[in-house]
Amino acid sequence: MTRVYVEPSALALGGVADPPSGAGAGQDILEVIAPGALEGVAHLREAGHEPVILMNGEPTTRTFGELVSPPVRVESRLPEEVPPGTWLITGDPLRCAERPAGVRTILVGPRRPATHRPTARCDLEARDLGAAVLEILADEAMA
Repeated sequence: MTRVYVEPSALALGGVADPPSGAGAGQDILEVIAPGALEGVAHLREAGHEPVILMNGEPTTRTFGELVSPPVRVESRLPEEVPPGTWLITGDPLRCAERPAGVRTILVGPRRPATHRPTARCDLEARDLGAAVLEILADEAMA
């Protein structure tokens, strides 16, 4: 079983990591979930993986972790030591540089334009969470 950590920025519409402006800590997260994101989390579980949603603060009654059945585990951060084969799906390219050793990353969102400045390198890029899940399943099938 592979553990797959999913950040809210990978689930959110347009890769938005924070709730819409003016939203408080109790913001209903359903307002920002991208179409197909919850199905992507469910597909991970169906394929025998363990999805874990990374969420700051105390989960509210309607958090990502409770939107699929059975509920998905929610943690506040990545552990310092992770089992081999662990994935991190994020919408923030800087998180790829901050990952613990051994974690493979997928950046979700539109393709980044070419630049001459150094950028954080993610292992893979995907247009949305569904495509990220397919990348993980394809990688598993090729191994």
